[in-house]
Amino acid sequence: MPSPQELPLPENSAAILRSVAPVLEQFLDLDSFVVGGGSVLAARWHHRRSFDVDLFTTDGEATMAIHRQAEQLRRAVGRHCGDRVSVNTTPRHGEIVLEESGIIEWALAQRLAQRPPRQEVEPLTGMQLDCTEEILAQKLYSRMYLLGGRAIRDIYDLAWAVEHEELGLLIPAIRCFGSDSGRAMLAVLREMRDGFLAIDDRRPLIDPADPGLEKRAIVVLHANLEGMWRPLTRG
Repeated sequence: MPSPQELPLPENSAAILRSVAPVLEQFLDLDSFVVGGGSVLAARWHHRRSFDVDLFTTDGEATMAIHRQAEQLRRAVGRHCGDRVSVNTTPRHGEIVLEESGIIEWALAQRLAQRPPRQEVEPLTGMQLDCTEEILAQKLYSRMYLLGGRAIRDIYDLAWAVEHEELGLLIPAIRCFGSDSGRAMLAVLREMRDGFLAIDDRRPLIDPADPGLEKRAIVVLHANLEGMWRPLTRG
């Protein structure tokens, strides 16, 4: 098997990881996690800036272990990164928020796309980078449908895949839905498109490579998903 290729994260995300990784690796088995989320898409597509790092695992013991050591983690992060940092954990999720830099999050997550991580690694930690299809499925199904998220960055990422990459990248995400849940997701997008549901811009989109797409992202996403859903949710 060929050696995995190194793919650096965008500058801001890499700086966050560089700041936190020496502490985090004392509490997390990094080999149990993959790097996903918008920072990986930004590394591949160069379509926007990213200030977050998202780590995912299917090992519930890995996230529980760091939750059990939450107080020790807080002290270690405080010593290493200073006072302007907060640490929050649950048995399934956690985050380190650096007020001046961004956020690194980790989460227990079921894999959705039926595809393995890419043969790419983040150079600093050696962690594998997740495949694009899995990242998009987590954004559409887990964040937007299950958790009710409406973050502009997620919507822009999904619309970018439609307009600038391959529409087929969204098929694994579509297959997570049944016919009823698919109709429900389309209804949410339609209400966002028509202005009845607000888009969450608390974490704004920064330096988009296609500024016009930010304005029409909901329209693009709704129109294309509506066309894809009919054959894939039938029955």
